[in-house]
Amino acid sequence: MEYSEVVFDFAFAISGNGHELATVRNSNIVKLWNIDSGAQCGRIDVGKNIVSKIAYSSDSRNMALVYRSDGRTNDKIALWDIESRKLLRTITCGGGVWSLAFAGNNKSIFAQINTQSRFAMAQYDLNTGTCIRRRILSGINLYVASISSNNLIAVTPQNEVEIMDSQFKHRDSFRVSSIYIGDMAFLNDKLLLYSGTDPTDLNDLVDHSYLYDIAKGKTTDNVDILGHVEELSSARYAPRLAIMRHDGTIDIVEYALTK
Repeated sequence: MEYSEVVFDFAFAISGNGHELATVRNSNIVKLWNIDSGAQCGRIDVGKNIVSKIAYSSDSRNMALVYRSDGRTNDKIALWDIESRKLLRTITCGGGVWSLAFAGNNKSIFAQINTQSRFAMAQYDLNTGTCIRRRILSGINLYVASISSNNLIAVTPQNEVEIMDSQFKHRDSFRVSSIYIGDMAFLNDKLLLYSGTDPTDLNDLVDHSYLYDIAKGKTTDNVDILGHVEELSSARYAPRLAIMRHDGTIDIVEYALTK
């Protein structure tokens, strides 16, 4: 563990290089933290807007922030230059944005949107702000989505994980019966980490985490992550995970994958 801070923030993300953490708690101030020193290294003030989600570009140069709208009916995605602290573009989404991530080339962004009680995946061009493609998602209990910068997307309606490519076409799916999934994160191009609680044990104090090998199409190993996991964020180019616990603590964990 490199760094731990009780922040009680509602949104956070780890940078692609694994050296910076961004956090926000229902406010207009995004705090930037140096993970190696544990010190705050900056902030982004978005004026009167309330930030509900954060995503780093894979090169760690830009940041996408979701501006929450009243009633979550018309959230906006704001693209910021991190070094200059300049707003580059805003994109109106026509619904509530529940998750987002940059595409691998950082020229577009994926977002999971809820509009009129229907979920959809959408891809937006960051140069023009236009919607490139959109897919309505089936399932009334869709509660989590994890998106990798390698253009792989995983969603979980009714605890069945579907993996899609960047064209929103089906690639793979698998059902999880041992745990109730709380969140997921891609560790690399091949491995998906998913975590959750045992639905048969209400006194279970530890979340159970597993690795799913996309190439092999099977769960390969369980992962020892002590304590409850609320949300996960993985660094694109470093073996680091940011884990938010149920008490609001964010832990930075380094991991090693055996070949």
